[in-house]
Amino acid sequence: MKPAPKAGPRTRPGREEKKAATRDALIEAATKVFARQGYVAASVDDVAWEAGLTKGAVYSNFASKDALFEAVIERADDRRMREILERVDWSAPASEQAAWAGQQFMAMNDPDLFLLMLDYTLHAARFPAGNESMRSGHRRLKAAVGKTMERMGAELNWDVQAALPIPELVTAFFAMADGVALEQLYDPDGCPEDLYAKMLTIFVRGLVAISEDPSGASPPSVAAPSPS
Repeated sequence: MKPAPKAGPRTRPGREEKKAATRDALIEAATKVFARQGYVAASVDDVAWEAGLTKGAVYSNFASKDALFEAVIERADDRRMREILERVDWSAPASEQAAWAGQQFMAMNDPDLFLLMLDYTLHAARFPAGNESMRSGHRRLKAAVGKTMERMGAELNWDVQAALPIPELVTAFFAMADGVALEQLYDPDGCPEDLYAKMLTIFVRGLVAISEDPSGASPPSVAAPSPS
């Protein structure tokens, strides 16, 4: 019987691998710290302590607390969107895709992360200077969803933009999702878990109906009130 071959020497991780591992550890630690303490109260020192690293390690990977926060949100958004898009059935009717996507979107909704986004949104609204990178990241996410809608329209031979331009449709989807998430946070017993899926289905059915009959796309005119 031949002896088992000896295992070769372990290769040590290179510099780039170590840096990537450190960056991942910092993002994971920052996610916990920001969710636990809120954006404003959390500090870079807190993140370094949570990760078991030095403050210098944080700043060697992220220029600022804002940049670290941006990485936390970007990773969470990327994971959620990737998981949803990987499972979507592109051949299903638009309303079924909408219902399924709505269910998945809310099922993956993290209350801590949503609270954190509310915290940061209020901070950015009060101090708009210096927050453009976060806004840019949000726009990139919406653009990715827009491309998904374009693909869905092409697969189903559906004029997605018959009612509204795609950027406005995506903004509407996000606004509905944020509103439902806020209601669930504030009054979970009064907000059904499938509410967003129902809203999205109704919305998409309306869009499909308008694409089949564009005359219904124009909003009704509202007469200006006569002076008393």
